[in-house]
Amino acid sequence: MRGWKIALLAVLLAACTDEPRHAPLSPLEPANSDYAALVNWFAERGITLPATPPSPDGPAAKAAQDERLLGDASGNGSVTFYDLWVLFRYLSGEVFFAQHFDMDALDIDRDGANDWIDLALLGDFLFGSGENPHGIGQAMEEPASLTPHSDTVSFVADGAWKRFTVQVAEEDSSVVVVVNGLSLDTVSLEISARAEAPGNYCPAERNDGVTASDGDVIWIAGCSEGNSSIFILAQDGTILWSDVSVPVGPSQ
Repeated sequence: MRGWKIALLAVLLAACTDEPRHAPLSPLEPANSDYAALVNWFAERGITLPATPPSPDGPAAKAAQDERLLGDASGNGSVTFYDLWVLFRYLSGEVFFAQHFDMDALDIDRDGANDWIDLALLGDFLFGSGENPHGIGQAMEEPASLTPHSDTVSFVADGAWKRFTVQVAEEDSSVVVVVNGLSLDTVSLEISARAEAPGNYCPAERNDGVTASDGDVIWIAGCSEGNSSIFILAQDGTILWSDVSVPVGPSQ
């Protein structure tokens, strides 16, 4: 829907750039992302971590896959020490991690927030008792998604529409699908909710979005070379699904 803007933009940006969603640090919680602080924090809880920080398995290693795994923030298909390190640094104030990793996958106890309890549960799973009552490493139920997954679709800057079907777990709920919603995006994507592929809508606009329900068809096209994002939001602004790295290649 050309030029349609959503009032929930502030909510989306706050979720990606503002302060982390956890209570102020207590005296027992490390106040910085120094690796020794993480080692000591777990040592006080009877868990021994490796002597050195993990090597990245970060966003560049993200694999196209249909399922998200609980605890796998990098999306590389497994839960690793690096995922624990990402959560620790996020909780210590490096909130920009939310723009590059799936922080929802690190909400281990599924209470709607990333906090130190999640860190303890993940550390215990990886290096402690190995108990797994929350299903770390198992597929997460998606409250919303796109079919096909945007990871499996190649966009180029030619204005050609790609067809997606919106999937919403609560069938009676409507969602908002937003493209180019992050400040770092290059405004590369255009979106439409028409029943059939529309004409050329390029150039793209920032924070463009459409309303959809379960089973609705939407169309997304690449307008300019760069990297953008796709978000599915609940009507209250809650992020239900996201792909923060959607490359658009040059036109042929």
